[in-house]
Amino acid sequence: MEKIFIDHGDYIELIEPIGGIKMITKIAGKMSWNAAEASSKKSRIGNFSDWRLPTKEELKHLYQIREVCIGLGLYDTFWSSSAENCRPDCKWVVGFIEKEDEGPSCVDFEHYVFFVR
Repeated sequence: MEKIFIDHGDYIELIEPIGGIKMITKIAGKMSWNAAEASSKKSRIGNFSDWRLPTKEELKHLYQIREVCIGLGLYDTFWSSSAENCRPDCKWVVGFIEKEDEGPSCVDFEHYVFFVR
């Protein structure tokens, strides 16, 4: 299989951007949406200051390469930056469990997080 990324330790650089994403951090842990958003804005991984939460659509792209690039097999749900239009206290999460799955989650719940740029 052709190499699709360069591992820089704390983050992965994609050789060919996927869905607009050039770089992905390692998993930053499990936290509420507000904590995840604040952490992405404060992050200086690799001396970059423009890390952010991925959108719901970007997470769907990353699901396709999760085992090769991110090192994820069956995992859990990840926060996105995408708002849930009917409920202002919810954001979209995408599951990396047995299959790609998505749905809204209350911002107070904890889900896994990684950042993209």
